[in-house]
Amino acid sequence: MENLNFPKLHKLLDEMGIILRNLFKERWKCRINSDWNTQSSTVFMTGIGKTIFEKAGKIQKECILSGDVDRWDITLLTDILLHKEFLSAEQSFDDKELESNMLKTLKNVRNKMFHHHSMHIEDAVFNTLWQKAEPILIYFGYSVEKLKNLKMITTSSAPEIEATKPKYNEANIAQYERLKGEANESYRKECYGEAIKTYSMAIILPGISESDLAKLYSNRSGSYLKLAEEFKQGIDSENIHFALQDAKEAVKLNRIWNRGYYRAGNAYMALNNFKEALRYFDSALSLSPSSDALLKARDSCRIRLGQDQRLEHLDPTRMSVTQRWQKNFPGKEVMEESIPGYKEVGQAHRVRNGETDRADHKLVASLYSKAASMGNAEGLYNLAMLHHGGIGVQQDFKK
Repeated sequence: MENLNFPKLHKLLDEMGIILRNLFKERWKCRINSDWNTQSSTVFMTGIGKTIFEKAGKIQKECILSGDVDRWDITLLTDILLHKEFLSAEQSFDDKELESNMLKTLKNVRNKMFHHHSMHIEDAVFNTLWQKAEPILIYFGYSVEKLKNLKMITTSSAPEIEATKPKYNEANIAQYERLKGEANESYRKECYGEAIKTYSMAIILPGISESDLAKLYSNRSGSYLKLAEEFKQGIDSENIHFALQDAKEAVKLNRIWNRGYYRAGNAYMALNNFKEALRYFDSALSLSPSSDALLKARDSCRIRLGQDQRLEHLDPTRMSVTQRWQKNFPGKEVMEESIPGYKEVGQAHRVRNGETDRADHKLVASLYSKAASMGNAEGLYNLAMLHHGGIGVQQDFKK
């Protein structure tokens, strides 16, 4: 039987989003005495919403800047409505307390759903989340009959389960295409900073579809990662984390598109978090099982994860004083003179493990290659592993 738990919950949250957006617009009109429009974001950021805007994350700020309330997700909407400026002045203290608790519960349901390890949600988890969300929708005026019908759906083709389609702005869609084209061209020219700037201009346009926004966030994620690769001193963690944020936003906007998962996997690879990277590559492959690029990324990740697990005992920061002494035992000079390639392997290990000024994968490969040419077994093995993972050398499984 088809598992519809995820799309049912997704539809439930779509409907809740509509309710919260209307509630925000009502509260805004009461406070400002005018309807919300796309230009209202300036008043929001400098006036009653200033504190909220300042505390918002990078992507949430972009949603606010767009002025397009249809883009505001439940997390952002609940954060705004929980702020004292947007609580109804007509409510009693108890009613305000009840509403606040409901909004917090709804935000928790949303997080539990979107942080679930897959789109296959078990019945027990589904029932728990549904039971938490259902009374909140009813409290805010949603039809009990509609909720009952939604829960009883047995086929994904049912019209009740389709996501509510927002209104699109044709003029902004044309501008989106132009900006995306310019940003893509900057990316091809390796002008990654310029590409990021142009993608960002397109992202804040109101009236853009979620699938198109997912493409922008995915492309900007790739640009941040490329910019991080140009960093010469250590790891550019700031740009890598920006890449990861954008990749996760692409996933949130389009959960059945493999590209967002792939981008997130690449960002986790750059952070040397191979376990999380593998999880995202697996998710991408579940959507596109025959993709050569995804298969290669997943296999490379598995190799790096295996190496990381096998080489933990070689990390100098995890070694005891005795282990470090043994690593530099007094007979080392004798071994270097008597065993061909021993010295080169030792040098390669030290560069690989970060004991020199900088990590240089090509130098590591060169040293292992030199040891291998002398018939050193350890040099041969490690050179083979480099070829297998494509680290410092071109990936070549035959070698």
